[in-house]
Amino acid sequence: MEVVTAQGGGTEAPADEDCDGLVDEPAPTCDAGLDLNSVDAWDAARALDICQTAGNGASWGLVSAAYVRADGTPAQPGANVGLLATFGDNLVPHSGERMLGLSSGHARDVYDVEGCGGNSCSTTGAGVPPAGFPQAVPGCGEPPTQMRDDIALEVALRAPSNASGYAFDFVFFSFEYPEFVCTPFNDQFVVVATPPPANAINGNIVFDNAANPVSVNLGFFGHCDPLTIEDWAKICNVLSNTQCPPSPSPYCPFGAALLTGTGFDVWGPSAGSTGWFGTTAPVEPGELVTLRFAIWDSSDSSLDSTVVADHFRWLATPASLGTAPIPE
Repeated sequence: MEVVTAQGGGTEAPADEDCDGLVDEPAPTCDAGLDLNSVDAWDAARALDICQTAGNGASWGLVSAAYVRADGTPAQPGANVGLLATFGDNLVPHSGERMLGLSSGHARDVYDVEGCGGNSCSTTGAGVPPAGFPQAVPGCGEPPTQMRDDIALEVALRAPSNASGYAFDFVFFSFEYPEFVCTPFNDQFVVVATPPPANAINGNIVFDNAANPVSVNLGFFGHCDPLTIEDWAKICNVLSNTQCPPSPSPYCPFGAALLTGTGFDVWGPSAGSTGWFGTTAPVEPGELVTLRFAIWDSSDSSLDSTVVADHFRWLATPASLGTAPIPE
């Protein structure tokens, strides 16, 4: 297949990777017309731009897809998942026409019938964390022992014979920001890969350069209202067993426009989000890899978080494991 080719430092260059005589023909899309409310996991994979299925003579592509709990047991999805044409006024797909939303509350915005209408909408109740989770945040004490409202999409993929890696993009929103930074209540988003690539943390492949899991403690949590700096790590500061981090400088450098219309702008006293992040990971040609995209509430069911993911693609050049902000 045509896979993204980068040279030296990462500049994409045209090439005929699939040997069909054509140079970098556009990647196929398959998410037009998907229903926001679909709970078909194969539709969710399409919203991520996973279009090729293994079978019917194809040797690579999507092998299986299922909604599961964070520990991999079967789930009954509802409003905690959504195939989003937009999220709020300003977040649009990076590829195709839909994005995958997963939430510890409702994966809906203010324009949707099933929008939460508040900052806490419990969905699945108590869950069982996967081994090694919830992950401890460096400098923030012991990790929480309970998780709630977990939901995950699990996909099994056979890599193309000319692929050396894969990539996808995501944005993380939370009502915990900034008041609950560095506390046992921090919701987490993980993508657990099986088999895990080198340097994964308990199989998780999404974390920043300080090994922080995706939560309100992630670096570059820069989309928020600058006036909320007065609430930075407020709860952390009343807990004697934590070392509270200083507020970022600059604080909320991108403002709160990305929150507009998402519900994170009006359903709580404060909230914030990352911008788009990109994750890359290595894969062996022809390898079978399973990815579990999971989100949950930590410690209790209050103050929901939502992740929006999109633009899965295979990479032709060797990829190292990493997650970094996509320049805005």
